[in-house]
Amino acid sequence: MPDTHHSALVGDVADALDVEAGLRDATVPTLGHASLTADLGQNLDIRAGLAAALPDAAPSAMSTDVDKGSATVHRALAWLAAQAGARRLAIRTQPWLDVLDAYLAAVSCCAVLDHAHLLVLALDHAADSDREHDMRTCAGALGPVLSDARRRASMLDSELYGDIAGAVEDAQALEFEIALRNDTRARARRLARALTYAIDNARRIASDVLHTDGRIGHDFTVGLERDLAVDSRAGRANALDRQRLRLMELRNQFAGADLRRVDLDGLSLDGVRWNEATRWPPRWEATIRAESVRLPEGGWEISRGGLHVQR
Repeated sequence: MPDTHHSALVGDVADALDVEAGLRDATVPTLGHASLTADLGQNLDIRAGLAAALPDAAPSAMSTDVDKGSATVHRALAWLAAQAGARRLAIRTQPWLDVLDAYLAAVSCCAVLDHAHLLVLALDHAADSDREHDMRTCAGALGPVLSDARRRASMLDSELYGDIAGAVEDAQALEFEIALRNDTRARARRLARALTYAIDNARRIASDVLHTDGRIGHDFTVGLERDLAVDSRAGRANALDRQRLRLMELRNQFAGADLRRVDLDGLSLDGVRWNEATRWPPRWEATIRAESVRLPEGGWEISRGGLHVQR
């Protein structure tokens, strides 16, 4: 879609929805459509959500905090990055790091679902105004966003995956109805309710992850709970993905690290990456090399399911 039309579409929807409002609480199931439409101005940040999903969206239309991440995740990654390689290796399998990884996976799925929900609401608004081109634009953007959410849910929860798979089918039917010039508002509103339910489910999964292990620090858990509302908003998924990749790197990448003084007793080294500059405890060098596979980009990776060091 041309930039001018994209700007016009975002501007039109923003006129109906309060740009400064921020996040919406999951209100679709409890409000009638007329009440919901009236309250959209208090519940949606349309520029952060819709503009990010539409084709040819300008980066300036994105939320300004897309790359910042939540305060708790940012502090955790900064602390981990500040540790020497030997310390990172010793703590890489601690439960709180598993919790952080699972939280990022769940909340990024929630953010993608929130994105889809904004698109459906924008489509419904366009249908009320009988703007067919805008309806097609929203429907065209909705399919890839829902497919992304379904892919993420497949690694999280079977019930959530099923709900999103159903939403994908509804979105396809919605796009077909637009092509036939049928009235799409009833289906769009059903889809909005279904996505609100899926968002609630994804948020519950993200919250439950924080309470799966009693050994996790209270302040850390509370911090992530507090940040959940920000992290789950539309437009946040890419930043969360980058944080998850950074976490994976900090847990697994030890190229050039001096690990000679690390007590490897009982440690799992599955997935650890290293190179010729990495220094291992001398008695384990031959074993580690034998259990590693060479990487195409250079260096080695210790085979997953392979090496658990014991005395």
